[in-house]
Amino acid sequence: MSVGWFHFEAGLRGGSRRCIEDVPSIMDVWIGENYERSADRILILGESWYGDVEPLAAYVPRWARAEITRDYTFARIFNAASGFHTKHATLVQRLAWWNGIAFYNFVPGTVGASADDRPSSAALAAARMPLTAVLAHLAPKGVWIIGKGQAKYSADVVLHFGAQYEVTDHPGARPTSAAMAASWANLLQRLRM
Repeated sequence: MSVGWFHFEAGLRGGSRRCIEDVPSIMDVWIGENYERSADRILILGESWYGDVEPLAAYVPRWARAEITRDYTFARIFNAASGFHTKHATLVQRLAWWNGIAFYNFVPGTVGASADDRPSSAALAAARMPLTAVLAHLAPKGVWIIGKGQAKYSADVVLHFGAQYEVTDHPGARPTSAAMAASWANLLQRLRM
């Protein structure tokens, strides 16, 4: 039986929605409007959501407009990889960066009410198959894996797919900004060799 998957592409003009067959419908992927034209084609692989889940097609533009100010993870990712800082970047700069990448949380759905809630080993193991489908659809050249814990489950899937990858500590583990930026730079360097 084929199930549909709705992924979202959103930009400055708003989002669109299309159905892709043979991918579970529980998945939510941000695909920036310039991702497919990007020379690097980078997928940022987050770990999971906690609390209420909002589709990334709505969430990312709201974050870019600074309507969401308490997303520490998105801010740290943006600051490490964009060359800008969230406090000084404009809406155009913030969304332009997001429009050049794809983003997917390895464990779909919410794992609990707060950041203290972590995905179970069973949830991490079950997330491997949907990741395979996401990789097949997006065909990234590079994957930045956010979190060493989830990398124990996701890195071999990415490796089997054939993409370059780099693992960084999850922002919740409080890595330095320099360490996260170096991890991003390492991925870019390998992609451009």
